[in-house]
Amino acid sequence: DIAGLKSCMPCGGGAPYWTTMRRLIHDGVEVLVNTDAAASASACGCSEGARFDEAGRCVLCEAEGISCPGMGEVVVLPGFFSETNLSTLRCQGKYRCIGGPPGDVCAPGRTGRACAFCTDGFRSTGDGYCVPCDAGSKWIAVLAVVIMVIGCVLMYVFAEVTLASTGGNCAPLSVSLGLLAGLMQHLSIISSLQITFVEPLKSLFSFAKVFSFDFSTALRMECLGRLSSPANFGVQVGAIFGIGVVVLTTHVLFVLLRHGGAFRAHQHKVISVLGTLAMSLNTSLTITVLRPFHCRSNPNGEWTMSFYEDVTCWSMGNSDHPLMLLMALVAFLVPIALAALLLFVVRSLPKAVQSGDVLFMKRYGLVFFQFSPGSQWYMLV
Repeated sequence: DIAGLKSCMPCGGGAPYWTTMRRLIHDGVEVLVNTDAAASASACGCSEGARFDEAGRCVLCEAEGISCPGMGEVVVLPGFFSETNLSTLRCQGKYRCIGGPPGDVCAPGRTGRACAFCTDGFRSTGDGYCVPCDAGSKWIAVLAVVIMVIGCVLMYVFAEVTLASTGGNCAPLSVSLGLLAGLMQHLSIISSLQITFVEPLKSLFSFAKVFSFDFSTALRMECLGRLSSPANFGVQVGAIFGIGVVVLTTHVLFVLLRHGGAFRAHQHKVISVLGTLAMSLNTSLTITVLRPFHCRSNPNGEWTMSFYEDVTCWSMGNSDHPLMLLMALVAFLVPIALAALLLFVVRSLPKAVQSGDVLFMKRYGLVFFQFSPGSQWYMLV
């Protein structure tokens, strides 16, 4: 298009990866095709598989998670996140990051780094989608807390009745709760797979997330307000200790009001309830507190958490991960204490049997009453 020009000029001054292309409509879709030459410099651009760098040069499009159809255009592939600087991260499934131009890859209703959050007024369904909050969603989390408190109180009352009627044998309670909690924990693990379930399985798996302490999804906490990843993890860790506080408070009130403050004579009851809960939820407790240690690599070289993909791991410039590691170390005292207690009990059992220590049997009966004599070591497994 330059007047008087009698020969062709190479695009980009002859630099590599330059070409001429034009746009065509093929089956209703706009595509780029190569041409041998063009009449206008506007047809010059990077060839397929190349993109512009910061200096305006064409370079190979080698980063994982992006595609370069030509003319310098860059498309982020589904399952990846990238802003305009092309620093590419992996997403937690293609339903969160649907692909598109850099900076505009989040699915409708999602926002944030790696599309990790639902926008205000939306909640996660557990399979990666965000849907609008309905009128009752804001009360589900509040109702769940009330149910948890009532459930802990009822469990203590049931344990007291069971221990009184069986002479201190809490094996029926321990086995029953262990089987139920084990089933729900396995369902919560299945729900973490990138599978889209249909009703009623979808609701069942969503409820099972409560047993893996994923309250944000199961209890629709996002409808109360968006929590940062450290705050969300703090809620999970707080729930672990919150359950213990509720049981201890119930025990103190029961002993004071019903047994005249005889704490020593009734301490086996609270030990039985807390031990049963700890053993029943041990799998979920361990998985939850280990989440800050589970990181994965990204195409841009960063390591981010697998569960909270917006948090960069092992970065001194970001306080989120160190804070979550600290909370995890504190919470990890629970499974460590449980393992130490089990080891103490199984080692002390032969001596307690020989001496006829009835109080020992009442306190720690949940460990060995569900096993045949001599097989209590299987509890450690």
